[in-house]
Amino acid sequence: DDDSGAGFDSRIVRRYLQPGLYTIEATTYSARDAGAYRLTVAADYSTQIIGRAADAELRARNGSTVTRSWTYKPTGARLSVILPTPAEGIDARVTADDGNATLTATPSKVGSYDVWVAHSNGGTARSLHTRITSYCPDGQIELPSDCATPLIALDERGNLMVVPPVSVDPPVLPPPEFFHTNSCFGDELPDESTLYTCRRLRESREYIAKSDPQIATTFGRQTVDSVNYGATLLLRSGDALEGCQSITAEHWQCDYRADEIWSLHAVDATFANYIWPTFEQGVLSPAGNSLSCVVAIAQTVQSRGADAQAWASVAESCGSVLIPGSGQ
Repeated sequence: DDDSGAGFDSRIVRRYLQPGLYTIEATTYSARDAGAYRLTVAADYSTQIIGRAADAELRARNGSTVTRSWTYKPTGARLSVILPTPAEGIDARVTADDGNATLTATPSKVGSYDVWVAHSNGGTARSLHTRITSYCPDGQIELPSDCATPLIALDERGNLMVVPPVSVDPPVLPPPEFFHTNSCFGDELPDESTLYTCRRLRESREYIAKSDPQIATTFGRQTVDSVNYGATLLLRSGDALEGCQSITAEHWQCDYRADEIWSLHAVDATFANYIWPTFEQGVLSPAGNSLSCVVAIAQTVQSRGADAQAWASVAESCGSVLIPGSGQ
């Protein structure tokens, strides 16, 4: 061969030689010619990936297995899976047999994973990249890095309004167990009166991580008269999530949000019955600063001798929660 190299040079290319002893014979094109020559031997140990060598993207239902196959040379190359990114949430393995390779991957969490398979030979390495995206099966909902089958919503506890006390002296209030199991809480004020607050529910299915920093307190399962109402999550914002069930090891499913505060200021039976119906009759809106307004109104009523100026001051400061057109 005197045509493969530049000028009168010669070149022979042989790929993927088997291990062994080889003889290279250098001679002249014409018989009995002689002269000086230089012999150069260069080795390329890089692996050649044959067929579907480009990057690939695969989709897999969470928990199912996907595969990708290809061939490579030399067959003596060593294959290994480089740590996937992210490292947790997928099991990726590669098998190699006489130049045939198969990548097998099983994701256990929802997300996208980058998997590289390294082909090492003679001190060189070449990698094949595969992106695997895991999604939730039909009938399941996708949570951050997880799938879950939605749970049946627990019974709701209505508006959770506390029962007004009976007009006796001293006033008879429901037992403390009622307030707590029904998401109502009582705080004793300096004047020895009691301010009860209750949360009104609305349907709002939400999924929240158990480690979410916005959760301030978690009350365990609330059971009243053998009815399970689920857990209660009090949020740092002041809102609450009710009817919560553990849908996975890392997430809650909550079916009710309690983002409206209703209040009852129990000075005595008369005043308690006076303040509480304002919410029921739609005079005060159970939102905004209604909590402080209830206290202001109750204290004004308690004075008994409050004049029109005192009531005008209350109306002005509580204007944002007094519902226009209520006629009261």
